[in-house]
Amino acid sequence: MRSKFALVLICLLTISGICAGLVLSQDKKEDKSSWEAPKPTKEHKLLKMFEGTWSYKAKFKMDEKSEWMESSGTETTKMSLGGFWLISNSKCESSTMSFEGHGVFGYDTARKQYVSMWIDSMSSSMTTSEGIASKDEKTITLTGQTRCPMTNELITMKFVYEITDENNFIFSMYMPAKDGKEYKSGEITYIKNKANHDETKHTK
Repeated sequence: MRSKFALVLICLLTISGICAGLVLSQDKKEDKSSWEAPKPTKEHKLLKMFEGTWSYKAKFKMDEKSEWMESSGTETTKMSLGGFWLISNSKCESSTMSFEGHGVFGYDTARKQYVSMWIDSMSSSMTTSEGIASKDEKTITLTGQTRCPMTNELITMKFVYEITDENNFIFSMYMPAKDGKEYKSGEITYIKNKANHDETKHTK
């Protein structure tokens, strides 16, 4: 009698286990089917303003007392990877130097911060930074760290994007002087190429 009761109990537990497994399996299927890929936010749409081919004039100085060194070049940027990341390619050719740089600019929705990465032919170090936009979305200010190519010291820098309109913006860089005070170490003025300007108007 006891053995018969034990057999029935085992059967009931087995059936319960199978049913529970089916329910969990169904829940997983429903969770998978209800998942939706994230979509670009208004912050990503702001970055789209930088998309296009730009001509720029740049000036830099090695320290707060140095004279400005000027150059010019072109930069091509495009929103990529689902509209989340702005990929940029910059080139500058002059009688004294040849420069090439690549950047990635995006917005981290988890951290609620604009994030940026930059590498170029003047340094073996990667520059990373993060920050926020002003309420009127005319300025994006980032801070980050990089290594000085001259001293190899880790320094903190500030990067500011000032948007004049859809065809013009200014990018400024700030770094600490020897006394610790901040000074402007670089400024790049961007103008969108006319062909890109006309194309933008037609796609609106």
